Amino acid sequence: MKHILPSIQATLMALLLLAIASPDGATAETRASDVVWVWSPVCTEATFVRLQVRFDGTTIHTARLPLCRRGRGIETATANFRYRFPKALVLQADREESESIAAGSTLEFDLWQAGGEAGLALLGYSLSSRDKVLLNGVHPLSPTRRTTTVIEQGLLIESWPVFGRQQIGTDRKGLPLFPLCPRG
Repeated sequence: MKHILPSIQATLMALLLLAIASPDGATAETRASDVVWVWSPVCTEATFVRLQVRFDGTTIHTARLPLCRRGRGIETATANFRYRFPKALVLQADREESESIAAGSTLEFDLWQAGGEAGLALLGYSLSSRDKVLLNGVHPLSPTRRTTTVIEQGLLIESWPVFGRQQIGTDRKGLPLFPLCPRG
């Protein structure tokens, strides 16, 4: 039993030294894996991705999103837009019963970063009426390839890289200019 205690003490001491050497308690390997693609106002030098939402072949929203590689925790960008559907929309995805949206209804789309990985950012989206969220999902934002997410028949999100890194610039207060303004 006496020879086990020094081993436990040595292990605890090694863990304590690791925690002291790295204030957040992470190892170098963990920190390296936490560098992910983010959509955030801090992306002053960005790789741009074109985002397009289409309904029945018509573009209903388009934006240029700045992505950059940063640590987790700065995924703060959000956006929203409204669209008046000229014809009825039937929501069926992942539902036991479909839900019909009448022609002429205005629905709100909310967009946010739902996560990030080493090779892409995850765009969260929801579609809601005045009183409830009708659906939500995730669309991959790749800095290197085109991606398409079919939300419902006729309603989809597409994104593709706009190659080349571009400086967005700053406003009068020195804050980064952001092509799709965050809500807040």
